[in-house]
Amino acid sequence: MYPHGIAVAPDNKRVYVADSGASRIRVFGPQGNLLQEWGKEGGEAGDFRNPLGIAIGPDGLIYVADSGNSRIQVFTPEGIFRSMWNGSDTPAGELLIPIGLALSADGMVYVADTDNHRIVKFDKTGKLLSAWGKPGNKSGEFFRPFGVAVDQTGHVYVADTYNHRIQKFTGDGAFLSEWGREGIKTGEFSYPKSITFSPSGFLYVPDCANSRIQKFDLNGKFITALGSGGSSPGEFRSPSVTAIDHQGMLYVADADNNRIQKFSEDGKPVAQWGARSCKDTFCFPEGLAMTEDGIFYVADTENHRILRMTKEGKILDHWGQRGTGPGEFNLPQAVALDSKGFVYIADTYNNRVQKFTPTGGFLAQWGRMGKESGEFLSPMGIAVDRAGFVYIADTWNHRIQKFDGNGAFLGAWGKEGEGKEELSGPHGIHIDKDGHIYVADTNNNRIQIYTTEGLFIKSIGRKGKRLGDFLRPQGVAVGLDGSIYATDTLNRRIQKFDRNGVLLSMWNHAGPDEKDEFSFPTQILVDKEGLVYVSDTGNHRILKFAKGVQAADRLNP
Repeated sequence: MYPHGIAVAPDNKRVYVADSGASRIRVFGPQGNLLQEWGKEGGEAGDFRNPLGIAIGPDGLIYVADSGNSRIQVFTPEGIFRSMWNGSDTPAGELLIPIGLALSADGMVYVADTDNHRIVKFDKTGKLLSAWGKPGNKSGEFFRPFGVAVDQTGHVYVADTYNHRIQKFTGDGAFLSEWGREGIKTGEFSYPKSITFSPSGFLYVPDCANSRIQKFDLNGKFITALGSGGSSPGEFRSPSVTAIDHQGMLYVADADNNRIQKFSEDGKPVAQWGARSCKDTFCFPEGLAMTEDGIFYVADTENHRILRMTKEGKILDHWGQRGTGPGEFNLPQAVALDSKGFVYIADTYNNRVQKFTPTGGFLAQWGRMGKESGEFLSPMGIAVDRAGFVYIADTWNHRIQKFDGNGAFLGAWGKEGEGKEELSGPHGIHIDKDGHIYVADTNNNRIQIYTTEGLFIKSIGRKGKRLGDFLRPQGVAVGLDGSIYATDTLNRRIQKFDRNGVLLSMWNHAGPDEKDEFSFPTQILVDKEGLVYVSDTGNHRILKFAKGVQAADRLNP
């Protein structure tokens, strides 16, 4: 189980959990006994892809933020499908990775439309009523908001996650107040992910990267904090969402510990349940790199480590654990190698780059959170050219930064926008044999091609579901013949283009059985023999495809 969303029925007898790792809803009794579950991976009505939010309406219906399918689904308490919508009936309302959900007492549905950086308000039938917010850090602006909640008076509270703050609005989106900033002190946050109200009128915020729950009054005055980092009862690893029943019991989706924890009103642990959802070796693997002689490196993201393997999947060694010290990681998402075999890691949520020997000996690190040259906001891509220069996809600064092999800053290009020299949330980055730089410009739904100095050459793709279109592509690679491969992440497929951007082929499953679909393919690699390797992240596996893409081997040892 990888719990992200949680809601408690009004009778306190059922706890609904959005198990994002298994793409299903699980229903438990108040002590953790499993009562029911429904859903499977897919795109049909009643299916899910990475469900992250769940809420219960005043009519008892269950609302689910089916994030990977960018839609809201509605069910009876028994899991019978009722309806779904994604706001696409009105262009202004179309959702992109909705995560947080909240319903007001009169049945209005508020959605944290995360990758559109806004809050969207619907009636219970899915009719768009209003929307507010845009990317930014000013009052009323958002940076990937994960959570939304409505109090009894109709005020709306938003966990403005990447701005590390809470914002408060009227029910129609007029800004009222805000509190919080990035930090570790009380009242400060590091990626707050949701908001929950207690019957006694307090507000609870899972402070994700600080591994704690903070409690405030409705005006943002700090009351107390619960928890610390760890896996013992009362400790957390990436707490994502809380829920409170009518007796004041607090439930926490302790995501990276793969469990639900339950606390009394005074903060004492009462119960816990859950199990790890990751399969075999990997837990949401992303970054891939390979040496000339076929040694394979994997950023095993949610295990916070790097694996060194043969290309048949045999583990040679590994290093890393969660932490902030040298050789420790916080959700590393990319790995690259230089010509000497040194290993560079985009240590994403530590906002830094780390450099190692081929077998994991720590050598150097650089970077910190920030927007200045040499600073990062969640770097998610990395590549090294033949001269040893290191290029970083500085994802939420919407730019590419260039360094020498020891971390000296050399230059940068890109800013947030849709123009040909602009970027929005870039992820994967690749350098071909001619020195051209390919960038998965994720939020702009395209591949951008530049010189090593950042001069624009060409763009491939646009937003859509047709062949040649993309929905949030995260990985890009180029074969020795110049063919361009991209992971079309939310379309769950791989697309292959010639060097001019003409589509050559597409595939969306791992073998002859088309039910064996990709689930969030993120990164991609092509070796010197033309074999293709894909991080099928949501399925916790690496897939290896032969030429012609007939079928795949799974590299899970």
